[in-house]
Order: sequence, then C-alpha cells, then structure tokens
Amino acid sequence: MRTHMRNQIGAAYRDYTSRVSDANMSISFKMVTYLWDTIQKLKPHRILDLGSGFSSFVFRLYAKKSRHDVVVFSVDTAKKWLRGTEKFLLKHDLDTERLVLWKNLAKDMPGGFDLVLHDLADIRRRMKVMNAVAEAAKPGALIVCDDAHKTEYSAFLPKWAAKHGWKLESLQGETLDDLGRCAVELWKPGREGE
Repeated sequence: MRTHMRNQIGAAYRDYTSRVSDANMSISFKMVTYLWDTIQKLKPHRILDLGSGFSSFVFRLYAKKSRHDVVVFSVDTAKKWLRGTEKFLLKHDLDTERLVLWKNLAKDMPGGFDLVLHDLADIRRRMKVMNAVAEAAKPGALIVCDDAHKTEYSAFLPKWAAKHGWKLESLQGETLDDLGRCAVELWKPGREGE
C-alpha cells in the first residue's frame, strides 16, 4: 500500500475503531492492508462485503477511486450495524447504496461477484451460508474468509473447499494480528494464473 493511501486509510481506521467499533471487533489493520492490496491487483467490478463495517469503507473507497465501474454490496444481519456503516460512509463522502440486510439479500441473491469478503455474523452462521456465498461468486472469483483461526472454522474450511472444488490458501503471513486473528482465501478454478 502506498504511503499516501496507508495514511488516509490509517486515519479513517483510527476514527472507526475509536468511534464506531473497537479494534477487537473490527477487521484488523493487517486485513485492511491485505484487502487494499488485493483489490488493487484484482481490480474487481463486483464486490460482496458480508459483514459491513470498515471493510465497507475500504471497498467503497476503492470504488470511488477506480477508473472502472465498481458495484459493492455491503451486507449485515442487523440494522444497527448497517446504520453505523452508513453513517461512517457518509462522513467520509462514500457511496451508501446497496447496504442490505442478509435476510433480504438471501431471498434473491445476486451473482457474478469477483470478490467476496465473508465476515458475516458468527462462525456458525458463516458455515451455514457458505454454499449460498459460493454460488454468488463467479468462476475465477476470490472469497476471503476472516477469522479462520477459530478452531471450528479452521476445520470446516479445508473440508468445504475440497468437497466443492475450491482452492484454499492461508493468509496467516499477511493477516495474523496481535489478537491471533487471520484469514484464508478461497478461489474457484479459472482464476488467472490457475
């Protein structure tokens, strides 16, 4: 991440973790850096942000600065979190369209997503909806699963990936934070370079 962007995103992250959701509940700054670097490399057109929050800021900042059209869906299970996300996005002059409750999105799940961050609610919910999340991703898409350090989730993800034909790669080196949190990425065969 370039110094200017790191400073801009870092200032927003400090604001978010002091006023909206503390750093223990928000994605880590290492995860923020990984996401920003990944979207710069992949240049996605459609992003599914499951678990609204600071990730919504990252994806919508990318959309604002992108030279191509970018559609971001930020999804949560509680209206309270969506309202907090909306308020924060407005404060930073970012788009607030497509802030959606999971129960509404799940009824008529859009598809064709290039990038999915799966950080929705609790781990059991994430496992339960994994198939629906994967169906929303297009061939060659990348799904990033946060909190992959949790025992039940870390056992589930490799089995799910093998069963459904997805490749899994640990992001421990890029995302391991002081709280021991880390992520994995999953991608469908057909991604460039595969």
